[in-house]
Amino acid sequence: MSTSFSKAFLAVVAVAVLAAVQSEASVLCTKTSFPKLCERVIGGTTSPAAALTKAIQASLKQVLNAQAEAKNSKADKSCVDQCNEMYQSAVDSLNQSLEYIKTNDIGGLRSELSAVITYVETCNDAFAEMQIKNPFFNTNEKLKEYGDNNLALAAEIN
Repeated sequence: MSTSFSKAFLAVVAVAVLAAVQSEASVLCTKTSFPKLCERVIGGTTSPAAALTKAIQASLKQVLNAQAEAKNSKADKSCVDQCNEMYQSAVDSLNQSLEYIKTNDIGGLRSELSAVITYVETCNDAFAEMQIKNPFFNTNEKLKEYGDNNLALAAEIN
């Protein structure tokens, strides 16, 4: 067998294996509402628990960015304070979710992930009730996309 044939064969096998792994990861993401976001966040991860862990870690990063944005905001102080409190609660729930993955507490996991979406919506409600433009609206919509995907991935854990 020639060396060039062996290298070509190995290259084809490597591409096929990579495609299979990507395909398995894509299957997880097809069950989410935002599959492109999911695929970007979980990469080639195929284990539901590992994929959810990556997704929660990405969500944490986004919430921490939202907190930083809120701390520098010149918007209505009472609304910003409410959002800061909700973002901190979201951070706490996401951290607790990571613990629930480790202990396989699916009920607690789903409850904490649902709470994150509620916290983000509560931030939106603070501005809506005051009839003030919400400077965090787009950020919060993105956080809810992450949250929705997290719940869908959590449903894949047995």
